[in-house]
Amino acid sequence: MAAASILSSTDVVLVPEITLPEKFGRVDWVAVDRRGERIINFAPIETHANQTTSTGGLTDAIGEHEATGSLSKDRYEFGLNTYHQIKTFFMQCLMKSQLFKIWDRKFIWILDHTVFESWKERFPLASYRFKKKDPIFFFSIDLVLDQGKGMFILEIKDKISTNRDELLKAYSRPPGGLPSETEFISNISRKMNSGHIFRQI
Repeated sequence: MAAASILSSTDVVLVPEITLPEKFGRVDWVAVDRRGERIINFAPIETHANQTTSTGGLTDAIGEHEATGSLSKDRYEFGLNTYHQIKTFFMQCLMKSQLFKIWDRKFIWILDHTVFESWKERFPLASYRFKKKDPIFFFSIDLVLDQGKGMFILEIKDKISTNRDELLKAYSRPPGGLPSETEFISNISRKMNSGHIFRQI
Protein backbone atom coordinates (compact mmCIF):
# COMPACT_ATOMS: atom_id res chain seq x y z
CA MET A 1 0.00 0.00 0.00
CA ALA A 2 2.81 2.43 -0.82
CA ALA A 3 1.63 6.04 -0.87
CA ALA A 4 3.05 7.03 -4.25
CA SER A 5 1.00 10.21 -4.48
CA ILE A 6 -1.46 12.34 -2.54
CA LEU A 7 -4.84 10.64 -2.33
CA SER A 8 -6.85 11.28 -5.49
CA SER A 9 -9.70 8.78 -5.37
CA THR A 10 -13.31 9.98 -5.36
CA ASP A 11 -14.05 7.50 -2.56
CA VAL A 12 -11.99 9.22 0.14
CA VAL A 13 -13.39 9.57 3.66
CA LEU A 14 -12.03 11.42 6.70
CA VAL A 15 -11.71 9.49 9.95
CA PRO A 16 -11.05 11.55 13.13
CA GLU A 17 -8.65 11.00 16.06
CA ILE A 18 -6.77 7.80 15.27
CA THR A 19 -4.28 6.51 17.86
CA LEU A 20 -0.78 5.64 16.63
CA PRO A 21 1.12 2.60 17.96
CA GLU A 22 3.56 2.65 20.89
CA LYS A 23 2.77 6.04 22.43
CA PHE A 24 3.36 8.12 19.31
CA GLY A 25 0.18 9.99 20.14
CA ARG A 26 -2.75 10.46 17.79
CA VAL A 27 -3.39 12.11 14.47
CA ASP A 28 -6.30 14.52 14.12
CA TRP A 29 -7.60 13.01 10.88
CA VAL A 30 -6.80 10.26 8.42
CA ALA A 31 -7.88 10.57 4.80
CA VAL A 32 -8.72 7.02 3.70
CA ASP A 33 -8.99 5.82 0.12
CA ARG A 34 -11.27 2.80 0.39
CA ARG A 35 -12.96 0.18 -1.71
CA GLY A 36 -15.92 -0.81 0.40
CA GLU A 37 -14.39 -1.78 3.75
CA ARG A 38 -10.91 -2.35 2.31
CA ILE A 39 -8.29 0.38 2.88
CA ILE A 40 -6.37 1.02 -0.34
CA ASN A 41 -4.37 4.02 0.80
CA PHE A 42 -4.33 6.60 3.58
CA ALA A 43 -2.73 9.92 4.57
CA PRO A 44 -2.49 11.28 8.14
CA ILE A 45 -3.59 14.91 8.58
CA GLU A 46 -2.75 17.20 11.49
CA THR A 47 -4.40 20.57 12.11
CA HIS A 48 -2.80 23.26 14.24
CA ALA A 49 -4.25 26.63 15.24
CA ASN A 50 -2.69 29.52 17.09
CA GLN A 51 -3.31 29.99 20.81
CA THR A 52 -3.97 33.02 22.97
CA THR A 53 -2.15 34.15 26.08
CA SER A 54 -4.05 35.71 29.02
CA THR A 55 -7.25 34.06 27.86
CA GLY A 56 -9.24 35.91 30.55
CA GLY A 57 -8.91 39.13 28.55
CA LEU A 58 -10.24 37.39 25.47
CA THR A 59 -13.24 35.93 27.28
CA ASP A 60 -13.97 39.36 28.78
CA ALA A 61 -14.09 40.86 25.29
CA ILE A 62 -16.33 38.08 23.97
CA GLY A 63 -18.64 38.29 26.98
CA GLU A 64 -18.99 42.06 26.66
CA HIS A 65 -19.74 41.85 22.95
CA GLU A 66 -22.34 39.13 23.47
CA ALA A 67 -24.02 41.15 26.23
CA THR A 68 -23.90 44.61 24.65
CA GLY A 69 -23.19 44.13 20.95
CA SER A 70 -20.12 46.38 21.20
CA LEU A 71 -16.64 46.67 22.70
CA SER A 72 -15.78 49.40 25.20
CA LYS A 73 -11.98 49.15 24.88
CA ASP A 74 -9.56 49.59 22.00
CA ARG A 75 -7.40 46.80 23.40
CA TYR A 76 -8.04 43.83 25.67
CA GLU A 77 -5.12 42.22 27.47
CA PHE A 78 -4.46 39.07 25.50
CA GLY A 79 -2.04 38.07 22.78
CA LEU A 80 -0.95 35.13 20.65
CA ASN A 81 1.37 32.39 21.90
CA THR A 82 2.73 31.66 18.43
CA TYR A 83 6.21 30.42 19.34
CA HIS A 84 4.77 27.86 21.75
CA GLN A 85 2.53 26.56 18.98
CA ILE A 86 5.51 26.25 16.64
CA LYS A 87 7.41 24.18 19.22
CA THR A 88 4.39 21.98 19.83
CA PHE A 89 3.62 21.26 16.18
CA PHE A 90 7.26 20.70 15.24
CA MET A 91 7.85 18.14 18.00
CA GLN A 92 4.77 16.26 16.82
CA CYS A 93 5.93 16.51 13.23
CA LEU A 94 9.38 15.08 13.96
CA MET A 95 8.10 12.22 16.11
CA LYS A 96 5.27 11.11 13.86
CA SER A 97 7.16 11.58 10.60
CA GLN A 98 9.55 8.83 11.74
CA LEU A 99 6.67 6.39 11.48
CA PHE A 100 5.25 7.74 8.24
CA LYS A 101 8.67 7.68 6.58
CA ILE A 102 9.08 3.98 7.44
CA TRP A 103 5.50 3.26 6.37
CA ASP A 104 6.01 5.19 3.09
CA ARG A 105 3.07 7.50 3.77
CA LYS A 106 2.46 11.15 3.01
CA PHE A 107 2.03 13.43 6.04
CA ILE A 108 -0.20 16.52 5.76
CA TRP A 109 -0.24 19.56 8.06
CA ILE A 110 -2.89 22.30 7.99
CA LEU A 111 -1.62 25.33 9.92
CA ASP A 112 -3.03 28.66 10.99
CA HIS A 113 -1.51 31.32 8.71
CA THR A 114 0.15 33.27 11.57
CA VAL A 115 1.83 30.10 12.89
CA PHE A 116 2.91 29.13 9.37
CA GLU A 117 4.47 32.52 8.56
CA SER A 118 6.24 32.83 11.92
CA TRP A 119 7.60 29.29 11.58
CA LYS A 120 9.03 30.00 8.11
CA GLU A 121 10.65 33.21 9.37
CA ARG A 122 12.24 31.57 12.41
CA PHE A 123 13.38 28.31 10.80
CA PRO A 124 13.86 28.82 7.05
CA LEU A 125 13.96 25.75 4.86
CA ALA A 126 16.56 25.45 2.12
CA SER A 127 13.83 26.03 -0.46
CA TYR A 128 10.10 26.70 -0.47
CA ARG A 129 8.41 24.55 -3.04
CA PHE A 130 5.45 22.27 -3.54
CA LYS A 131 6.15 18.87 -5.08
CA LYS A 132 3.83 15.91 -4.88
CA LYS A 133 6.78 13.53 -4.61
CA ASP A 134 7.75 15.03 -1.23
CA PRO A 135 6.54 13.16 1.87
CA ILE A 136 5.47 16.11 4.09
CA PHE A 137 3.04 18.87 3.10
CA PHE A 138 2.17 22.11 4.89
CA PHE A 139 -0.95 24.10 4.01
CA SER A 140 -1.46 27.58 5.43
CA ILE A 141 -5.08 28.64 5.98
CA ASP A 142 -6.71 31.89 7.04
CA LEU A 143 -10.20 33.31 7.54
CA VAL A 144 -10.95 35.76 4.72
CA LEU A 145 -14.03 37.97 4.51
CA ASP A 146 -16.20 37.21 1.48
CA GLN A 147 -17.92 40.54 0.86
CA GLY A 148 -20.51 39.00 -1.45
CA LYS A 149 -21.61 36.37 1.05
CA GLY A 150 -21.09 38.60 4.08
CA MET A 151 -19.19 35.88 5.91
CA PHE A 152 -15.68 34.64 6.59
CA ILE A 153 -14.44 31.60 4.69
CA LEU A 154 -11.34 29.44 5.14
CA GLU A 155 -8.85 30.02 2.37
CA ILE A 156 -5.54 28.32 1.56
CA LYS A 157 -2.94 31.10 1.64
CA ASP A 158 0.21 29.10 0.92
CA LYS A 159 1.51 25.57 0.57
CA ILE A 160 4.95 23.98 0.69
CA SER A 161 6.38 20.49 0.81
CA THR A 162 9.55 19.07 2.29
CA ASN A 163 11.04 16.01 3.98
CA ARG A 164 12.17 15.16 7.49
CA ASP A 165 15.89 15.71 6.80
CA GLU A 166 15.26 19.24 5.53
CA LEU A 167 13.22 20.06 8.62
CA LEU A 168 16.07 18.92 10.87
CA LYS A 169 18.55 21.09 8.93
CA ALA A 170 16.26 24.11 9.28
CA TYR A 171 16.38 23.67 13.07
CA SER A 172 20.19 23.39 13.11
CA ARG A 173 21.52 26.76 11.97
CA PRO A 174 25.22 27.02 11.06
CA PRO A 175 27.36 28.74 13.75
CA GLY A 176 27.82 31.79 11.52
CA GLY A 177 24.09 32.39 11.51
CA LEU A 178 23.68 32.45 15.28
CA PRO A 179 23.62 35.69 17.32
CA SER A 180 26.32 36.65 19.82
CA GLU A 181 25.63 36.56 23.57
CA THR A 182 25.87 40.36 23.97
CA GLU A 183 22.14 41.02 23.88
CA PHE A 184 21.47 38.13 26.25
CA ILE A 185 23.95 39.51 28.81
CA SER A 186 22.29 42.94 28.49
CA ASN A 187 18.94 41.33 29.26
CA ILE A 188 20.39 39.67 32.36
CA SER A 189 21.82 43.00 33.58
CA ARG A 190 18.53 44.78 33.01
CA LYS A 191 16.65 42.20 35.08
CA MET A 192 19.18 42.34 37.92
CA ASN A 193 19.15 46.15 37.97
CA SER A 194 15.37 46.16 38.24
CA GLY A 195 15.54 43.97 41.37
CA HIS A 196 14.57 40.61 39.85
CA ILE A 197 16.91 38.46 41.97
CA PHE A 198 15.57 35.60 44.09
CA ARG A 199 18.59 35.14 46.37
CA GLN A 200 22.33 35.44 46.41
CA ILE A 201 24.30 32.20 46.23
